Amino acid sequence: MLFQENFCLNCHAVIHQLFGWSDILYHKSVPLLCADCEQKLLIIQGERCHYCSRQLNLLEPEYVMDGYCLDCVRWFENGHAYLDGCHVIFQYNAFLKETIARIKYRGDYELIKMFAPYFHRYCMSFIRSKAAKPIFVAIPLSEQRQLERGFNQVEAIATAVGIPLTNVLSR
Repeated sequence: MLFQENFCLNCHAVIHQLFGWSDILYHKSVPLLCADCEQKLLIIQGERCHYCSRQLNLLEPEYVMDGYCLDCVRWFENGHAYLDGCHVIFQYNAFLKETIARIKYRGDYELIKMFAPYFHRYCMSFIRSKAAKPIFVAIPLSEQRQLERGFNQVEAIATAVGIPLTNVLSR
């Protein structure tokens, strides 16, 4: 069947989309989320903390110092900076919190697919921006947590995105 109904991975509503010749000829990817759910997945925009990626324009000026949020400044002052930094793609809102809980604690493995296009785009731009080829490493789960979940969510995301992981850590 050429045209079949597509359902939102999150809320299972029918995704209504218009098709044109270019969609058919170029195999345009099918949306994974309905417009309502897509709007709830908020991408961080604007200036970010150089360490934790917090959106700085949402903070009062007294909580920002030289491109860092005050939490990270305090973290550095207490000698707790163990990473080079992190890059966060989405705002951690109620929608994202619930989605992550569904994946991690309720085993809704299929929801991982909704993040794949975003992570793929980010990982590819990250790889292109580095002189040396970066390696991607997942933090391994404990045996107990692996048994509870049935999968490692980071490994599942990497598989969905097509990014190879290097297993160099052990529990």
